[in-house]
Amino acid sequence: MFVGVINLRNITINLSKKMKILIATLVSFVIVVAVIATVYSLNSVAINNRILYMFMPKTITAEEMETNYDLHVRMNDDYDSKKQASQPLEAYEYYYTDPETNETVVIKGAENAVINDEEIPVYLGFLLRAKMNMNTFGDIVQKVFIVLAVLVVFGLIVLWFKSWSRREDEAKAQIYGKKNQSKGKKSKK
Repeated sequence: MFVGVINLRNITINLSKKMKILIATLVSFVIVVAVIATVYSLNSVAINNRILYMFMPKTITAEEMETNYDLHVRMNDDYDSKKQASQPLEAYEYYYTDPETNETVVIKGAENAVINDEEIPVYLGFLLRAKMNMNTFGDIVQKVFIVLAVLVVFGLIVLWFKSWSRREDEAKAQIYGKKNQSKGKKSKK
């Protein structure tokens, strides 16, 4: 059974110039593929609709919308993102329950609802609140990235200082260590 600690400071790998170029090319290729995949997925209508739905409030109360009904949103099961890519608002169904008839009234996509004898663009309230939630999320993510960047810079400074300190200690040990060793020996007389 092998038990031990591997000291990675003493391990060096000598790579030829061709190997280094090959490794750099492969890493660059993987990064480019990852960026292209991310951009492609963000341009997908289905993914964008799901992301927008995550930020939408699921209910807007009657007081917020100045109506007699609470309005709700859900994903439209009949929506096909490949066939209806030019109509992304059709991915959502907005609905409310009429208290008199206890019937659920569904409003699809960008249709307006007739509530209290007024046409109300229901989707607009949900989209505006989703945009506000996205802005709040973006602000939080931006602050988190700033904190992480500061922590990374601080960590790199600490690592640099430790490395520099170790090198200085080794240099001092080489210079002063020899003198101290010779002083520590007593002459035999």
